[in-house]
Amino acid sequence: MAPKSKTCRLVATTTVGGETQLSVLHHEDGFVYFNLKDTDKQREDIKEYINELQPKILEGVYSAELVDMEEEEICC
Repeated sequence: MAPKSKTCRLVATTTVGGETQLSVLHHEDGFVYFNLKDTDKQREDIKEYINELQPKILEGVYSAELVDMEEEEICC
């Protein structure tokens, strides 16, 4: 898991259709979801935090495979 900042923590990243999608937990806004390319449209504290982590994000260090509920097999 990514290190936390004073106000937020990167929970996971995933790549869908060539886009890197981020899930960030923010102490005021709760979960915030956005594409890495849209980082500049986020709050200042989130922008600074993600920009610092960007090299490792691009390396896939914080990547997590998310479940696609449409494709997941029903077990019960």
